[in-house]
Amino acid sequence: DYATLMGMAKLASMYTGIGRVREAQKVFLEVLAIQRRVLGGEYPDTLSTMGGLALAYAKQGRRREAEQLFRDTIEKKRRVLGESNRSTLITTYKMGCASLLWGDQKEALDWIRQAVERGYPEPEALAKDPDCRSLHGNPDFEQLVAAARKNAEKWVSSSQ
Repeated sequence: DYATLMGMAKLASMYTGIGRVREAQKVFLEVLAIQRRVLGGEYPDTLSTMGGLALAYAKQGRRREAEQLFRDTIEKKRRVLGESNRSTLITTYKMGCASLLWGDQKEALDWIRQAVERGYPEPEALAKDPDCRSLHGNPDFEQLVAAARKNAEKWVSSSQ
């Protein structure tokens, strides 16, 4: 059922977070196959699972698969959910994190900049994300963290 499927997706995300990326990949692939069949390839939950799988690929060093899946997911999320949707922004940001794993700071900053310019509102995630450690002290990155702080303030004031 739907709750079981969502629980499996959360488990896969937790596996990725603790470094058990091969297990995460296996669960993400299982969930994704069911979601595509039952919910469709552009359903928001399906798109989130695609983003999670892309990150698992990235953390395994599988750049080609990760990059293609991230790009496909971001394009679909922008079209289906909107460019400023929180889920779209998070996936765009995670593409930046993946670029850092591959040693490409310029590309990482470009992806993170896209997310922040469209409203990414999580400055503490940016500042504390271990994947972004190599950007600490970089003036461009520090400006993005500051811009994300302003975005967070806007989110808070608009939700009140």
